[in-house]
Amino acid sequence: MASGKVAARDAYLQLENSVGTLTVVDGDLNDSSYTDEAETPESTGYGATYRVMVIGGLKTFGFTLSGQFNDTATTGIETVLSGITPGGSTGMVYGPGGSTSGYRKISACLILTSYTVSAPLADLVQITANFVLRSGSPTYATF
Repeated sequence: MASGKVAARDAYLQLENSVGTLTVVDGDLNDSSYTDEAETPESTGYGATYRVMVIGGLKTFGFTLSGQFNDTATTGIETVLSGITPGGSTGMVYGPGGSTSGYRKISACLILTSYTVSAPLADLVQITANFVLRSGSPTYATF
């Protein structure tokens, strides 16, 4: 694994387009984040002073991105996301620090839950998309 601080400007993202080809889309993005969390089911009995939590609850993985609208044929983020449509699935390869050898890589099969296009007056058109894990677990590895 890489050592030291890594500038966020180097984030790397590939998404599968509508025909299943991984496409690099990070050049259109200005923000991306993932969450990997677990529930902590409670098993507290009557009379307990403190809550008792169970290890191993169900996990949730989510991914969010936002950036500039780009409808360039096959490679633009809008083209890729509009081809998936909400409820559709896509593969993802994400490197929060970039794709340099030794840096963290997260791969997952995701479901697009929402896709928003915002076109404010006299400003850049922006996109936002949210995903959840489709099945299985995300894979954590290195490039």
